Amino acid sequence: MYVSTVKVRDREYVRIVESVRVDGKPRPRVVANLGNLDKLRGSVPTIIRGLHRLLGEPDPLEDLNLENLDHAEWGVSWVAKEIWEELGIRKLLRRLFRTRGATSTTEILARTMVANRLSEPTSKLGIARWLEDVSIGPAEDKFFAAHRDNPFALADRFYKAMDSLYRHRAAIERHLFERLKDLFHLRVDTVFYDITSSYFEGLQAEYGWFGYSRDEKRKNVQIVVGLMLVDGFPVGHQVFKGFRRDSSCLETALRRIERRFRVGRVILVGDRGFLTEKNIKLLQEHNHEYILACRKRQDVNSRAALRSRPDVPIYADEAIAGREDPAGPVIWSIEGKNGDRLIGCTNPVVARRDRKRRGDILTMFREELAELQRQLKKNRRQGHDRRVARLAELLARRNQLGKRYFFGEIDDQGQLRYRTKQSVLKYEALLDGTTVLRTNTRGMTDEQIVQRYKELARIERCFRNLKSFIDLRPIHHRVARRISAHVFICMLSLLFERIIDRRLKAAAVDVTAERALQVLKRVRRLRDSLNGVEIERVVALGDDTRQIVRAPGLSDPNPLIVAR
Repeated sequence: MYVSTVKVRDREYVRIVESVRVDGKPRPRVVANLGNLDKLRGSVPTIIRGLHRLLGEPDPLEDLNLENLDHAEWGVSWVAKEIWEELGIRKLLRRLFRTRGATSTTEILARTMVANRLSEPTSKLGIARWLEDVSIGPAEDKFFAAHRDNPFALADRFYKAMDSLYRHRAAIERHLFERLKDLFHLRVDTVFYDITSSYFEGLQAEYGWFGYSRDEKRKNVQIVVGLMLVDGFPVGHQVFKGFRRDSSCLETALRRIERRFRVGRVILVGDRGFLTEKNIKLLQEHNHEYILACRKRQDVNSRAALRSRPDVPIYADEAIAGREDPAGPVIWSIEGKNGDRLIGCTNPVVARRDRKRRGDILTMFREELAELQRQLKKNRRQGHDRRVARLAELLARRNQLGKRYFFGEIDDQGQLRYRTKQSVLKYEALLDGTTVLRTNTRGMTDEQIVQRYKELARIERCFRNLKSFIDLRPIHHRVARRISAHVFICMLSLLFERIIDRRLKAAAVDVTAERALQVLKRVRRLRDSLNGVEIERVVALGDDTRQIVRAPGLSDPNPLIVAR
């Protein structure tokens, strides 16, 4: 007789089976069904004691000598390894690095850096300290144990692994793109593209230049990072010098899309920073379609579209508080220059909020201008230049909004005169809650184009996760290849996070990927001594952890890993 298990509708049941011969061949025959394995876990010791008592034998569990020798976090690195294998990265790196064994040192180091970004992002030197309480795997742990006494030598190994990844990053990105197409049936006709910046600590770094900082670190040099998204997955990235603007990065991105990913027809979706006549001409020369947002205050196309805007309903404050939008957005379109279509979209709830915010700003400036006017009448000794400076300082507040909405001057008597710019306020009212898009796409309706543009918000979420969760910034590397390799490792970690998030949603698990990775950190590997026998095992998974583990398509880890 022996104990076996059987799965029925994702549940595992235990049964006692004996082997019998039927027609001269061994066949299993169920002697007893013991029930659900999850419910039996706590009762197994009692059952064992009862059986030994019936047989008149001593209790075997009384003489057990169990001692814990070591324990380490394992959940995040385990899931990262499973995704790593599913994407075929280990086999790819083995081929690229021309190694004969099943794994290579560089592959282990690369996977460890990605797992670290998902668990507890730190520097390459800090990974050595992180590994003191983390298990990557039995073979990997032996490798890292040999370097535990010299973390600087281990950090140097990480740097060399980064150099190897940098040399092969194009092949890796191309492989991942093809693999993602197979795994998730990607819709590859639409590419979302945007850029962000990330700053350095210190002033000496290749690629590091002063520029427009999206991190509000104007005193730090920075790099500019371009990110390409297909169906919510990051499939490519670029690293530029810190002074580059949005509009100057598009040509390089197009070359990357065409050569590296071999994509023919592309609808490029981008924010208003990419809309220049040079970029429009470039996209048309390459026969690409585009959906680009217009600058609402500076672009002549925006003005033409806004003049054609239909009436928009104004909702009450309760609708804003509850985010209710019973009528939905107001969408309209007109024909623009060069055959392009200009599409306007106004959200009435957002329009009402923008109008209220502008009203509050106007009230604040009127009160401050009236107070300054009163002070200037009272203080007649103040010189003309000082009065002009005070007026200019007041109008420059709130990002120059005073200058936008008001005209002010100091007359010959030193008194303040001001008035609102009615024509500006009339045009600003048209901008409330409105986005204007320019597109040459003909096979989609206005509503479909607006919906496709709204998906650009995914790339903003990726940037937030890249900076806050994966900790792209600040960058401490100084050499260009190491900077690019650091960004590449962060992008791989972001891809893993997106895969986990997609799988959680597909399994209807209402947990974010970030929260799931925090829960997975509870899964630990234990090294115990049981009556002189050394065993490695995994702690029992809780219900929430088991649900998260099964969402990516994984099965529960074997409780007993090895005994020796």
